[in-house]
This record gives sequence, structure tokens and C-alpha cells, in this order.
Amino acid sequence: MLANNEIGSIQPIREIAAVTRKAGVLFHCDATQGIGYLAPDFTTLGPNLISFSGHKIYGPKGIGALYIDKETQAIHGGFQNMLFGGGQESGRRPGTQNITGIVGLAEAMKISRENFALERQRVLELRARFWHKLSSQVQTAAVNSPLDNTLPNCLNFRIPGVDSVDLLSAVPRVAMSTGSACNSSDQKPSHVLLAIGLDNATARSSVRVGFGRFTTMEDVDEAADQIAAAALRLQ
Repeated sequence: MLANNEIGSIQPIREIAAVTRKAGVLFHCDATQGIGYLAPDFTTLGPNLISFSGHKIYGPKGIGALYIDKETQAIHGGFQNMLFGGGQESGRRPGTQNITGIVGLAEAMKISRENFALERQRVLELRARFWHKLSSQVQTAAVNSPLDNTLPNCLNFRIPGVDSVDLLSAVPRVAMSTGSACNSSDQKPSHVLLAIGLDNATARSSVRVGFGRFTTMEDVDEAADQIAAAALRLQ
């Protein structure tokens, strides 16, 4: 993946692609989590195939895109069908294309690229403000991924002595998570946090917050204050 969907860590995709291309190995990158804030140039990022989902850049749900570089298409002939019947979509799939979804995705991409620099900086400031307010009140709080190599809209942190599920229950007005949406029903500690070396107790004291296009400084201040108050109470 271009960036981790729980802790936001940015992966060395270009370096990995250099290795796989030298070895003649096909490389697919899931860019969904990072597409809106890393603005990769698909022609220079390196993987043979790159996919992403529209909802992460405020496009319609249920639409995504797959990029296949020209060299891969020439050697491997694009991709093999998973569905068959009907030849109206150049033989790639049966059924009519999702035109409204496609147009919505294209418009979302256009807006994202046009506002990329300003929005990235704004979200970085939101995250910095949130973390400053929270960590100054709860001095034991610590981040789980280096902020200089993490998506600007993601912050995964831990508060020792506070169970993350208890913290979520204590702050009902703030949207947080204990892991990724993909594993929201799993009550076990995050496999990502365990993989980076956290023990079970520390992983269970970790939560993730996100910042986006509609987040304001007022939202950040209120969230930080509410989380800090609840954490100190639970500790």
C-alpha cells in the first residue's frame, strides 16, 4: 500500500518498484489511503499497477480506478476478465458502466489536485494543533508513527493506562477508531500495532483520529479537550 490505513506511515514505493522491475516481477500498489494527500504521479511512482477508491477523495462510494502502465499492457495484454458475457465494453466486462460514478470520481480527482498544496498544509496544521493541545494536557500520550513520514490527515496515538474502547465510549461526540474500518468488528489488538513492536496492552491503549476537508480548528480544539479530559479521568 502507498500508505498504511491505520497509522498512516508512508511506504517506500519507488524503491520497492525499482527492485521489482529489475527482477521482472509485477508490482501492484493500493494507493487508496494516500491518493488525496501524496498526489502521486502514476507515471513515475513505479508500480506496474496502481488502484484506488473514490470515496477517500470525497468522490462517490462504490467507484475506483486501476492504472496499468503501458509496458505492462504491452507485455501482458492488460488484464484478464473476471466476468464474461456482452461485448459492449470492449470485451472487458458485461453490463453498463457506472457513468455517474466515473464522472464523480473524475471531478473528485480534479478538485483534489487543484487544491492539493493548500489542503495538505491546512490538514497538517490541524493535526499539529490537535496534538499540541492533547499532549500538553496528557503528557504520557505518544504517537505510533513518526509524524515526518506519516499521512498529514492521520494520527494514531496511545495513552498508557487507558483502554481505547473505554476512551471511545467516554467521548461519544468525537469520531475515533481503534483500528481500520476493515477490521472494525475485530476486538483483538490491531495487527499493525503489534507488527511495529507494541505489546498487547500498549496496542489496546491506541486510537486513531483523522482530519479532512470539513474539519475546522474549532473541531480540533474541542476534540483534543474532550479526549484529554476523558483520558485523565480514566487514568
